[in-house]
Amino acid sequence: MNADKFVQLIGFTETDEALLAAVEAGGGDLTGLTPKRFRDYGNAYVRFPDHGVELVFVSRAMFEEERDTPRGSGKYALEAVFCFPNGGDDAPYLGPAPFTDVRLSARAEALAAYGEPFDTEESDGMFESDDWSKAGLQISCAYNDNQSIANICVMPPYKG
Repeated sequence: MNADKFVQLIGFTETDEALLAAVEAGGGDLTGLTPKRFRDYGNAYVRFPDHGVELVFVSRAMFEEERDTPRGSGKYALEAVFCFPNGGDDAPYLGPAPFTDVRLSARAEALAAYGEPFDTEESDGMFESDDWSKAGLQISCAYNDNQSIANICVMPPYKG
C-alpha cells in the first residue's frame, strides 16, 4: 500500500468515486462514517491495520471551517492520512513516506528527505515533532523517545 494515493485524495468526501475505490482497494470501507460517530466524537477513522495506515474524516462543516472547501459533495471529508512506519498496535507502514520515494523510520531520515522543518517541538532536549509544508499540505512527524518515527501525518494546514 502506498499512502500517497490517499494523500492525493485529502479533501475528497465519502461520495467521491476515487476515494471509495482507493479505500476498497486497500481492504477498507466507510461504514464507520455515521452521523452518530461524528456527533459523539467529531471525527471517524478508517484503519488499515495490516498496512500501518489510518485515514481521518471530519464533517464537511468542520473541514470548511478549519481547513478548506472539500473537493467533493459528500457530508464527510478526508482530513488527514497517518502512516505508522514503526508499527505500534498494528503492522508497520512499509511503503515510501508521503512525498518521497523512500521509507522513513527515524528523525534523521525525515530531515534528510524533507529538509529543514518550519516548526519543531522539543521538550527537555528531546525532539517531539517536526512540521514541513509540501504541495500545499502540512507533513508532521511525531517521534518516540529514541527518535524513531511514531507517525507521519499529512493534512491541509489550518486556516489563518
